[in-house]
Amino acid sequence: RMAEALWACHLSSNRTQVSRQLVLGLLCLAGKLEVEYFYTFLLLDVVNFSEKLHNVVKAVTNPLESLLLTSLLGVLVLYGYSSYGYFFLRPDFESKPGHPSCATFADCTVFTMNTGLRHEGGIGFGLQERPEDRDDHLQVSRFIYDLSFFVLITTLFLNLLFGIIVDTFGSLRMESQSRENNLRNTAFVSCLDRSQLDKSLSALGRNNGFEWLEKGGQNKLSYMRFILHLKRKDHLNYTGPETAVVRLVNNEDISWMPNSTCAVLQQEERRHQRQQAAEEAAEHATQEIG
Repeated sequence: RMAEALWACHLSSNRTQVSRQLVLGLLCLAGKLEVEYFYTFLLLDVVNFSEKLHNVVKAVTNPLESLLLTSLLGVLVLYGYSSYGYFFLRPDFESKPGHPSCATFADCTVFTMNTGLRHEGGIGFGLQERPEDRDDHLQVSRFIYDLSFFVLITTLFLNLLFGIIVDTFGSLRMESQSRENNLRNTAFVSCLDRSQLDKSLSALGRNNGFEWLEKGGQNKLSYMRFILHLKRKDHLNYTGPETAVVRLVNNEDISWMPNSTCAVLQQEERRHQRQQAAEEAAEHATQEIG
């Protein structure tokens, strides 16, 4: 599976780079056609040079379905507030005397969404107060209208949207930190722990055993080059071992790769077994002589 993952990563990286270059080329072409405004979008390419900026973008794109469904629910609630305002509170929507903002239902809907979402205190701060023109019933309804809009839309709905984005960004950051920690402390190919490698190989006279294994003994780029070599090589020219490896790679079988071991540790283990066997044989011979 890791071999297939490396190959998929290679192909995905190539597709991403091609798409990126294509978009940048189209933006440059648009700028050359005297639409200089498109040159400003070239600055957004900075996102490709920072994993943290990638996570910022993914915090919005990954939960896109949840954001769209939540936004749809919010729009339906805002539509309900627009309807109530149009039928019962239309005079309050006048920004200036003789300039109604709710002359039509569409105007009322746009005003409710635009003003209600932008005002920190909700829709009530964008409406006119007309206590002298209404009875107690309308006063109470206006109070409930303003307060419920503030609670449901300004407080709950907007914070829910921001919460989805913030939670996604937090999970992406934790995932990124976990991945970085795993790369720093776990061998990429054999999944051996750094402390175990340093301890075992230091006993064999190799300092910084983890670094030695990652850069030399089990260099991941060497494995990737080998897999790419097999992918591009004519199958009629495969050697026996190459045929076996290709068959395992196609079956997503990683048994051909070192798992939780390496050649140095295997040699040390065999040496230890031979030494232990020799000691047991010597002890057995001593007991027989005795």
